[in-house]
Amino acid sequence: MADTKGKITEDVASSIVLGQTIVDNAGARVGTVDDVDRRTGWLTAEINPFSDKDLYIPFKLVTSIDPHELYLSLSREELRQEYSSPPTRSTQVDTIMGEKIATTQQPSGYDGSPMVVDEANVDKIRKRVTVGDLVLTSDQIDLGTIKRYDGATGWMMIGKGLQSATSTAMRPRYTLRPRVPTCAACSTWSR
Repeated sequence: MADTKGKITEDVASSIVLGQTIVDNAGARVGTVDDVDRRTGWLTAEINPFSDKDLYIPFKLVTSIDPHELYLSLSREELRQEYSSPPTRSTQVDTIMGEKIATTQQPSGYDGSPMVVDEANVDKIRKRVTVGDLVLTSDQIDLGTIKRYDGATGWMMIGKGLQSATSTAMRPRYTLRPRVPTCAACSTWSR
């Protein structure tokens, strides 16, 4: 529900459920809710079950919601043009009290303001990297395992599958996604 000034007066974050139908501003079906990130205020919409194309929709676009349907302020075409990719993330490394800290931010789905989604102590991670560690992209795509690692420069040789000239690559350390807490306040781990 919206109040007289057009603001949502219900708790959108707790009202969104997986499988809920998403409807655009013209009443056309857009897809269904496939994933919800209540902390960042974004949802993923599956627009076609036979396609891997999704929409990444900020909660701020929700105009109304009921147990079965979620209504948005944009048309299906506007959503496809503006929200066919995940929210842009940027990482900045700063030296704080003598340690290098990498801070990753993205726009909040609630109001668009920058929000911290991850922080990592680069120096501590560098010390934990070892040959045999799995290397993943930020999208969790397996690049392979570390075959050689130079802790001074952060460069590593990554191998995937059987060792051959085409199955290894040198990568800078920032492509490494070692096993670290996914957020400072929680105890979930990613690898």
